[in-house]
Amino acid sequence: MNNKYTSENLAEILKISKRTAQRYIDKLLDKTGKEISFNEDVLNLLVQRHNNDNTTTEDDNGITEYFTEDEYQEFQKRLTEYPLLKQQLEESKENLNTLLNEMEYHKTAYTKQLLLHEKLIDSIAEKAINERIMLDSIRQRNFIEAKEKGLDQ
Repeated sequence: MNNKYTSENLAEILKISKRTAQRYIDKLLDKTGKEISFNEDVLNLLVQRHNNDNTTTEDDNGITEYFTEDEYQEFQKRLTEYPLLKQQLEESKENLNTLLNEMEYHKTAYTKQLLLHEKLIDSIAEKAINERIMLDSIRQRNFIEAKEKGLDQ
């Protein structure tokens, strides 16, 4: 049933000319552009052939005629891989959440350090201003004392 025949084979079997065999085929199949249509006899033959098709059994593991063996193997492989891929995806999500939490922690720690450094800088600047004021007042006092003692001349 899986044998393929040409119009030449049909001509030999029926003992007719090749051209006559081609006309028989042309009567059965009407090719219009990409469409192929056929008469009711061919439809009935195909329906009968389909109804008598017992190539799909319970031992086929659910393989239907729509899958080739390679396609079925690929489908089985993907079904097997799916739980593993799903687990990897969940683990990746957990890792991502962990990294996001770590980033938030480091951001908070950095912000605290930044505020601490800013306060330290402000404190040092204030101390420098106070020291400058003290130095200026000491200079002024020394200048006044030197003037009073007449050491400025």
